[in-house]
Amino acid sequence: MIKVGKQNLITDVPGIRVGNIHDQKIRSGVTVIIPDEPAVAAADIRGGGPGSRETEALNPDCLVDVVHGIVLSGGSAFGLDAAGGVMASLKEKRIGKTFDLGNVGAGYGAIAGGLKGGLGSASFVFFDGKSEITLGAIAAVNSMGSLTMPGSPTMWAFPYEQNQELGNQPMPAKTIKMDLDFTFELPVGKNTTLVTVATDAALTKPQARRVAIMAQDGLARGVYQAQSLGDLDSYRDRYGS
Repeated sequence: MIKVGKQNLITDVPGIRVGNIHDQKIRSGVTVIIPDEPAVAAADIRGGGPGSRETEALNPDCLVDVVHGIVLSGGSAFGLDAAGGVMASLKEKRIGKTFDLGNVGAGYGAIAGGLKGGLGSASFVFFDGKSEITLGAIAAVNSMGSLTMPGSPTMWAFPYEQNQELGNQPMPAKTIKMDLDFTFELPVGKNTTLVTVATDAALTKPQARRVAIMAQDGLARGVYQAQSLGDLDSYRDRYGS
């Protein structure tokens, strides 16, 4: 049996906390995901404009097995400096179990294919009759690709909506023209999609890496086009027992 998590947020996963902060002047911000205990993690980064810090050490054949925090930041290379501040104040965490969504944190000022982007989160609980596993995700979407079908308010992700979390998506019209020559209206090279997936399932680092790779399919299902030259598409998975 699969059901939506209690709050439909990544913090439905036990031991996960999230904090947001943004700057109105530069229209950018930071979202930080903190596990209560050091967590097994892996990263899968695609797209033509990668910007990351210390993710190479998470590869299965590298030294680092766990992380103490994950930082999703806007501002491209300048945003990477936010990780230094998180490291310096990790012991002074001022975050809680619930958090704001939308135009906040790493989603502040975001534009997604010409529409307003932002920060979103969801969760699922899997029950096999004996035990439960909770899986949650948080995404900062500032994509070059579109979230909606051509000439329609219907999102590409409409088949996966749970409990009207996408605003009760309408069924797409059968007459929608699918133009293969996709035209981008935004400046190329100013886009990014950052996602963190968390679960209380006990996985090894190679297993977490495999799930991070699989999670890229979620981006491809929700954004057209994804993983382009102008995007940094980053997935970081946190797994712990």
